[in-house]
Amino acid sequence: MNDQRTSSITFAVLQRDSDQWRLWRETTPDTEVVVRLTVPGEPASKARARFTNYGSRTRTYTPERTKAAEQAIAWAFRRATPGWAPQGAQGFGVMGVFHTASFQRRDVDNMLKLVLDAFNGVVWEDDSQVVEVAGRVVRGAEAPRTEIAIYLAPTYEPPTKPCEQCGKPFSTYRSQPTRRFCTRACGYAWRLAQNSRECPHCGKEFQAVMKKGRRAEHCSKACSDQARRVVIACPQCSKDVEVPQSIARRSGNTYCSPACRDDFAAKRRTKRAQGTCETCGGPTSRKEYRRCNPCRIAGRQA
Repeated sequence: MNDQRTSSITFAVLQRDSDQWRLWRETTPDTEVVVRLTVPGEPASKARARFTNYGSRTRTYTPERTKAAEQAIAWAFRRATPGWAPQGAQGFGVMGVFHTASFQRRDVDNMLKLVLDAFNGVVWEDDSQVVEVAGRVVRGAEAPRTEIAIYLAPTYEPPTKPCEQCGKPFSTYRSQPTRRFCTRACGYAWRLAQNSRECPHCGKEFQAVMKKGRRAEHCSKACSDQARRVVIACPQCSKDVEVPQSIARRSGNTYCSPACRDDFAAKRRTKRAQGTCETCGGPTSRKEYRRCNPCRIAGRQA
């Protein structure tokens, strides 16, 4: 009883919404047919992909028989419609009739899949542009062949939003809710613009690359080193000396030349002197020392 009720309800729905169960070419008398093709030979089915080991990697490839059948169908279309360029926004419909010589059981969907893949990059850019298909298998034919008709169908236009880089509208899908750019090139250009900085030392614009959790502050190591140099006064002659910050912090006094360093050291020794050198008459750091440090070093070298 329940089965009869279900079948009657289904039949009523089919009667009420009959247009949904008709092909576009059946409901539109003026459907524009792009081409009708006849490819001689036994129709081929789309075989599954094969896998092979290449070193430590696994490669996927299409069997040669399937590849040859796709090329034959593609070249048949090129010969029938010279000058045709693949369409990127148009919707298409495909009708295929496959005449096989034997009565072997073969899936019509696999034969249709081979036809759709053969026309990728030839009739359309991607077979997702095909909005309706129809197929039929005729078994026991004397002349095995594949008859194909391609016609124009309505094009589904998904919602669009502007690209954050160039402002050009692009299609959005539910599977890509966070997409922000129309192409990878625009996304790359946007990221470059976000990383663009002006070098505080030379004023040159550069890309501040993230390294070890920090962004570069200067365009080069030379600018970074130059920016970290400070000017201090020489303790001996009061001349300005430019040195790195690390050296200025590490050493108490920084001198402009070795001569100034030696003169400053000599003054400090004189100030702290407790004895007299027997060689030069200069000061010594302790009373019991007979020679000063410079004379001792000179005597050792001699």
